[in-house]
Amino acid sequence: TLSSNDSLYVRIPFSSAHTTEFKYDSTSQTYTRYQLGSIHTDIETGKALSFTNLIILFCDTVTYDKSSGTEISIDVQSGGTGYYISDGKYTDIIWHRDENSNLKFCDKNGSIIQINRGKTYIGLVKISTKNSVVLNSK
Repeated sequence: TLSSNDSLYVRIPFSSAHTTEFKYDSTSQTYTRYQLGSIHTDIETGKALSFTNLIILFCDTVTYDKSSGTEISIDVQSGGTGYYISDGKYTDIIWHRDENSNLKFCDKNGSIIQINRGKTYIGLVKISTKNSVVLNSK
């Protein structure tokens, strides 16, 4: 039975042209990354990119149009909200930097959460796209 915080499928819209997806594999207990509808592979090994943990951090951003193209400034100092996703489940988190500028991830009560051992993907996402992030059991 699926619960309300199950997350077997994750879709992160970084922009109108760039969306990243992850699908949970219960056998390996990892999330496989998909790009443009296909499995995203390591160019050197040919193996699928997969992660034990996904962390989505919502950040303030400013977009600048320059003659050389678009630049985005991402605020990774102020902290904010996000999601920690692992073992087919997600948890709402609060993130901040400590006095040594290390990232800290806390639950809604302010207690530091335990990150599972394994590879971790961290996505920095515009706050304005928070409601477009999909976490479900697709």
